[in-house]
Amino acid sequence: MAEDKTISGLQVEIKPTELRKLLQDKSKYHEGRAKLLEEQLKKLKEGGVALSAVEDDEVATVAKSSNYQAEAVLKTLQDAANTNREKAKVYAFIATHLAKKTYRLHHEDMVYLGLAQRHW
Repeated sequence: MAEDKTISGLQVEIKPTELRKLLQDKSKYHEGRAKLLEEQLKKLKEGGVALSAVEDDEVATVAKSSNYQAEAVLKTLQDAANTNREKAKVYAFIATHLAKKTYRLHHEDMVYLGLAQRHW
């Protein structure tokens, strides 16, 4: 009987060095986002920045969506900073624990890595 050589669904093969770099970059990005959000949060708490003058898109969106209610904005920003910091830790951990084999990524893997959206 002949061996079936078809592949079911979209799968992408990526070398561990490339995947490690991607994960390290994602970790740095999320660490930077956490720091930026925490800086904005600190300025808002100190009263040094008006919510309407915030330059960061994510911070401005949070401020507008909460109708500028200070406590809601501060909590949402802190939660966003914490989430970004946790993502940075997870990506860094995975990057340091990769096997030295080629990885086959499925759609959900690519969503997790930020390479694709969940639904198009």
